Amino acid sequence: MYRYIHVFGNEISVLRLIILDKKNLKSNFYYLMVIIGRLPSLSILKLHQAKTAHLDDVIDKGGYKFLVKGFKFMSEAKKSLIKIQMSHNLHGTAREEYLYPCLKNMTDL
Repeated sequence: MYRYIHVFGNEISVLRLIILDKKNLKSNFYYLMVIIGRLPSLSILKLHQAKTAHLDDVIDKGGYKFLVKGFKFMSEAKKSLIKIQMSHNLHGTAREEYLYPCLKNMTDL
């Protein structure tokens, strides 16, 4: 996937990303920061839950921290999303506290 992003990253403006169960990943939600931070043309982000995931497998506090870092890289590069969409079952309880810090620098939302 990283090679694909390296080759086509400049052309991707809409990204539909399936959130994987972090228990199966050694890097937790690190991939969110890397993907978001390396797509300079990204303007629309859609986050969805994998069909095989359980309802309690959501973006947790650590996941939102990686989202914040990815969006920080976007804002430092003078880029902003115009739209973000999240599946309702991804929010979890961490959403209340961490969603705003993720999006506060996105001036075009």
